[in-house]
This record gives sequence, C-alpha cells and structure tokens, in this order.
Amino acid sequence: CATSSSSSSSERFLRHLQRGSTHDQAERGRTVLTFLYLSVLGLCFTTPVLYYCRLHWEERVTRQRIEAQQQRALSHSNSNDEESRATRRKYLEERRARLG
Repeated sequence: CATSSSSSSSERFLRHLQRGSTHDQAERGRTVLTFLYLSVLGLCFTTPVLYYCRLHWEERVTRQRIEAQQQRALSHSNSNDEESRATRRKYLEERRARLG
C-alpha cells in the first residue's frame, strides 16, 4: 500500500514536472515569437529610414560633383577667354608696330 501511494505521488510529481516543462516551453516560445515580431517591426521601421538617408547622401554627392564640373568648365572657359584676349592683344600690338 505504501509503495502504491509513493508510486502515485511520484507519478503526480512527474506529471507536474511535465506540465511545468510544457508551460516553460510555451513561455519560451512566446518570448521567441515576441522577439522575432519586434525584430521584424524594427527592420520594417529602419529600412525606409536607412534608404532615405542613403538616397539623400547620394543626391548630395551628385549635386557636389555637378557643381564641381560646372566650376571646372567655367574656369576652363575663363582661361580660354583670357588666352584669346592675350592673343588678340598681341596681334593688335604687332599690327600697330608694323603700321607705325
């Protein structure tokens, strides 16, 4: 009789442990799902922000490159204009020297 009561109490204890472990597994599963949900939510929030920042940065770099190219073209044009004026001046001086 004593062995049957001890075996039934040990069986009850084992069932309690099994229920506890399934409860712990369910709790762990909910924790993992919550973590995954929050990770995906964070990813869905940060992706557009990072995309916008990258787009803004690329636009700024492109604008700076265009401005630099325009500045180089303008300075090259000014340099050509100065050379043209110097050549014209030299030609006029040589012409005056020949005529005068």
